[in-house]
Amino acid sequence: MTSHANTSEDYDALARALLANDRPEEAQTAIDNALAIGTRDAKVLYHAGMIAAARGDDSRARELLTDALAIDASFDPYQATLAQARLADLK
Repeated sequence: MTSHANTSEDYDALARALLANDRPEEAQTAIDNALAIGTRDAKVLYHAGMIAAARGDDSRARELLTDALAIDASFDPYQATLAQARLADLK
């Protein structure tokens, strides 16, 4: 049997899949695991922010989306635009 260490990318992918299937509480657990690894990746922070927003945690969503854009405002043209729009909605 092969041992597999979960990476922030693994947890992030799981979180995105759970959110896409309308399971935001489980997505939160997965993205918390990704963040606990210590990643400062703009895409992971964006996903974490969108999960927080889906859960109604507007304050945390603002914090995470702001951090994602501060790290790399062009991390993904489509998602960066969505992050900016979501931030505008949250203010």
